[in-house]
Amino acid sequence: MIAATSEAVAELLHLPHLAKHFPTMMASFLLWTSIQFVVSPLLSPIISSTYANGNRKLRSDRNAPARQQLVPQPNGIKTYPGENGDDNGKRRDKSLKGWSTHVVAFSHSVLIVPLAFMCLDLPALSGKRDKTFGWDDTAGRLHAISCGFLWDTLDALIYFENLGFVLHGATCLFVFMFSYRPFLSYYGPRFLLWEISTPFLNLNWFFDRTRVKGTTLQLINGLTLLATFFFARLVYGVYMSYDFFQTLYFNRVEIGWPLLVTYCAGNFLLNGLNWFWFSKMINAVRRRFGSPTPKNSRPSSPIPNGKTNGAREESTTPNGKRVGKRNTRTKVAS
Repeated sequence: MIAATSEAVAELLHLPHLAKHFPTMMASFLLWTSIQFVVSPLLSPIISSTYANGNRKLRSDRNAPARQQLVPQPNGIKTYPGENGDDNGKRRDKSLKGWSTHVVAFSHSVLIVPLAFMCLDLPALSGKRDKTFGWDDTAGRLHAISCGFLWDTLDALIYFENLGFVLHGATCLFVFMFSYRPFLSYYGPRFLLWEISTPFLNLNWFFDRTRVKGTTLQLINGLTLLATFFFARLVYGVYMSYDFFQTLYFNRVEIGWPLLVTYCAGNFLLNGLNWFWFSKMINAVRRRFGSPTPKNSRPSSPIPNGKTNGAREESTTPNGKRVGKRNTRTKVAS
């Protein structure tokens, strides 16, 4: 039954090497789905009390110390003081889904990266032509596990939050599926090394929703995230993309211009998303660990004649009361 289904799918998609690895692909899909809907909801409340509270993104202690404590509401939802419990229930459902999504992404990355390293030195995928049309079943198994992560694409579509996530998931799914033609299997393991930064990205998300937020541990994780993202996705990613373009151009006649343009566009898209996400990470770290701006620190605005606009002189009376009068002649310090 499984073999017949695999053959039928491979023939339908014109991917001759897919049949052998289709069962692995489906097992991978079931694994990630079960982690999302079964494993994470069962284990997360045991591991983290924040999950049981709806894993709201915690407010910074230094910015809002009085609002850190969640207050139970009649409907069972915990909110910050002054917030609506019903609205918070909707946010809670979304947050619980997000928590499990990040558990799956973390699990996939810690599994796929070591397997990708094991596929970097496959003799069948060396040489200009073999990089394009070579095949090795070891790489096929790796791609099947990653294609099983088509769950990520479906999740991005069903719970739509950001177009970038949808484009990223759909592009990766297409590239790894088409490798069973075979086509560009050499680059699959190498581009999967981009996932080196993903565990730290997901840990940072969890830290934001636990008491680790704002601590030295999160700072270290954030710096590690920036370093791994920069070197794995930007430096190494650009280097491998250059090699990728060279290989495509070398075999452009056999590949054909439509497919060549499609793959080049996909590569530019993924690299562009990497640079965009990296800039957002840097801004997030600056906001998190930068010095907070003191409230009421704005100086009196000077007026053209060199006097302050609306400055006041204050003094204390013997009974402890503060009095003041408007001073319109105070000189601005030079």
